[in-house]
Amino acid sequence: MTGKEESTKQSNIVFENDELLVVRRHDWSPLADRDVYSAEGEPQLPGGIRQRYEFVNYFYEGYAVASKIEDGKYIYLIVDLEGNEFYFTGADGSERKEYKRYGYCSDGMFGVSIIPTPSLAYFHDYGNVAGLWGFANTDGREVVTPQYIFARDFDKGRAIVCRGEWYIYGKSRIDNTSDCYWSEKMLWGMIDKTGNEVIPCIFDEFEQLQKANSNDNFDLYKVHYGGWETGKWGIIDAEGKWIAEPIFEDIYYELTNDGLFAFSTAFEGSSLMRGPTGVYSIPEQRVILEPDPSFKSIEFLKNGFLSVETRDENDRFYIKIIDFDGNSIIDNPDYRVVIELGYLYYCIQWDTDKMGVLDKNGDIILPVKYSDIELRDGFVFAKTDDEEEVYQVVKKTGGE
Repeated sequence: MTGKEESTKQSNIVFENDELLVVRRHDWSPLADRDVYSAEGEPQLPGGIRQRYEFVNYFYEGYAVASKIEDGKYIYLIVDLEGNEFYFTGADGSERKEYKRYGYCSDGMFGVSIIPTPSLAYFHDYGNVAGLWGFANTDGREVVTPQYIFARDFDKGRAIVCRGEWYIYGKSRIDNTSDCYWSEKMLWGMIDKTGNEVIPCIFDEFEQLQKANSNDNFDLYKVHYGGWETGKWGIIDAEGKWIAEPIFEDIYYELTNDGLFAFSTAFEGSSLMRGPTGVYSIPEQRVILEPDPSFKSIEFLKNGFLSVETRDENDRFYIKIIDFDGNSIIDNPDYRVVIELGYLYYCIQWDTDKMGVLDKNGDIILPVKYSDIELRDGFVFAKTDDEEEVYQVVKKTGGE
């Protein structure tokens, strides 16, 4: 480095401690921005084939549901990327079947429902897959007779399903629409591709656990068991074996690779009404962070700390960062939001609604004055009302 370059770099230092060096960059080139998003284009059918159909749904795994007019009415069928057609039929293939709703191909199976998407009289996380569902394979043959009031797509040879019976409720509690569906009893389990219930439909609720800080899922499930009046939440594996016994009032959706999950001792429908919240370890089969009545939610961070939602003395929510012993790392009621930004954090203040950047100890690296902040390839892009400022962050003590 020349003396001139060294002088320029030193004059641009905006923050420095034993671990971090933050330098304001004036020579950022758009060529250095390597973020490229390439949407997967929809496959093109051979010439003229698409024109056969009134409608062709999205292709998944090389198959899509299409419709065409036969004898004056719409007929739905499966088409592959080579233009081969497969009509929906019964199990022996001798009789055509018609359904009211068709799912996408997933794991070689199509969900098929004999009723249209019902308007529910209540909110449910799986409301978009309500119906009366069965499954057909890619040949169009019905493998599972429609019988489940909720059904998720197949994945790794299994699908989450729910037994129950629909009733017409009248008007929806949500949007006041009429002819809404209600089920007094919902019992959840899992089936394989033959329709066998590999996990019996005995659970009040059944939800797959997501890996913390990831879009991937575990083959583990949070389930409510024993009825809504007296039952509890626990965790089972793909064979239905209890991994965490059903002793919890509420379990969060995320699980860490170390087998940690957040739980609450009370739950009434939203994070604002959750009771004391703590952390449980599956490998140790014990609580490692005792439930705290001031914690309304807990999120696991990549650096091993926890982000918790709490409230200040004026009952306004804010986020603070703690360790697993409950010690505060960042605790400032002015910081309404504190989110991981690489090995940094950024915050939004209450009164200004502006963002700044903090280090892991809560020290301010960039002032709270920006309308947007983004980290790309080790560079922090901070937008003010006037311009975009670019900073380079160097970690002196190793990588992220």
